[in-house]
Amino acid sequence: MRALELGTKSETRERLNALVLAGAKTATTGLLAEYVEETEGLEFKGERLAILGNDGDCVA
Repeated sequence: MRALELGTKSETRERLNALVLAGAKTATTGLLAEYVEETEGLEFKGERLAILGNDGDCVA
């Protein structure tokens, strides 16, 4: 399973992860250039990703 880190390691990531866990955040977006730079494939509809916390552990 691929991993997703929302925001940067900070209180922002904790807040975004809490919104996901509460069901209030159901989508996200990113720049195509970042995917190209990181040579990472695009997500696809229905794909499940592990959401990581500030410590790198899976939270969802």
